[in-house]
Amino acid sequence: MIALTTDKLQNAIARAKQLRPTVRFLGERHFLVFSSRNHNEYEVRFAVVNGAKQGECSCKAGQAGMPCYHLAAAASVNIGVAAMRKRAAMPAPPRSSAHIYTTWQDTPFNLPEHQHTCPDCQTSEICTDDCEARGGNYQPALCVACLDRREMAA
Repeated sequence: MIALTTDKLQNAIARAKQLRPTVRFLGERHFLVFSSRNHNEYEVRFAVVNGAKQGECSCKAGQAGMPCYHLAAAASVNIGVAAMRKRAAMPAPPRSSAHIYTTWQDTPFNLPEHQHTCPDCQTSEICTDDCEARGGNYQPALCVACLDRREMAA
């Protein structure tokens, strides 16, 4: 096992950024990294032993106890997976609006998807408008089909 410290991984991180290998998530702290230079695949695993973060890679450098770019690339994905799990474990904040939410995405780039009912045909459509930023208030809007019918009739 290789101790994962920033100073030890510095060169491996730079190399991973340069080569940009593909990393596949296999399971909890278990990854498959595809070499960017050939068709080799390397298995990477992570563990925490007595509070120390450690990793191992099946490549020659990893087997020799040296930090490799496969380890660095998989570590960045492992950090992302851990952050997503931590975020998913947090309770969602209470919602004040009466919208029907179909998904929960609370980032400034992905608005929560909810449904609006068309006043003409009463069908529900997923809306990606930022209604929550306006206090949950919205103006009734026509669905795409009704809007198209009105534009064609005009």
